[in-house]
Amino acid sequence: MSMDRTEAAIFGQGARVIDAAQVRRLILAARRAYDRQDELGLTDGETFDAWRKAQLWDAVREDSFRAVTQGDYAAAMARFAELAGAARRADPAEADRERRARWKLERLLADPLVNGRFGGEAGARAYAGTLFARIHRTSYADANARQIWQVFFTMQARKRKPVHGGTGAR
Repeated sequence: MSMDRTEAAIFGQGARVIDAAQVRRLILAARRAYDRQDELGLTDGETFDAWRKAQLWDAVREDSFRAVTQGDYAAAMARFAELAGAARRADPAEADRERRARWKLERLLADPLVNGRFGGEAGARAYAGTLFARIHRTSYADANARQIWQVFFTMQARKRKPVHGGTGAR
């Protein structure tokens, strides 16, 4: 089965291991969850380290927080948030894919080569907004990961086009 480049981008962004700040946030979320579960008498006397590793395994099949990938980060955070008493989210994995796509598009919009093509960052953002509206019939705020990646690829392609208005040959 072959993937189109949008699917490959979504998959590729999810394969990277989380960074140190995300590991810290995950451990803090686990601590809040453990404290809540212990308060309810549901930790069966397990130590925090043993409990958090077991819960992480149940959530994403990893026993080390440093081995969690970007694609699994949202599921692990959702698991600990739920155990801490927060409401369950509809699809944390999709929300995480959107977060990663938005991060990548934001970096592209801040790129001087891109915003130079559109008269500055405001012009690049306006063009991206037009792409969302005309192609996907949505806004940047309401776009899903696939739509964001497709706008990203369109904007990236525009970055490489010649400015002189010639035939478009490179």
